[in-house]
Amino acid sequence: MRPLDVLLRLAVATKPQYQTDLYEAHRHWSLLRYLGLFDAGSDGQLCLSSAGRRIVGS
Repeated sequence: MRPLDVLLRLAVATKPQYQTDLYEAHRHWSLLRYLGLFDAGSDGQLCLSSAGRRIVGS
């Protein structure tokens, strides 16, 4: 047995047991975290929302 096979079987055997509702929120987090960041501009182009413009980069 190859080390890769051992790691794959270990990952499958120890996968976390998510609650269905928690898993759905986790799965869509990448979309939800930026939901209020963008807005449609007056010309229909994608632009930053007012909340997005208030974020200061470090």
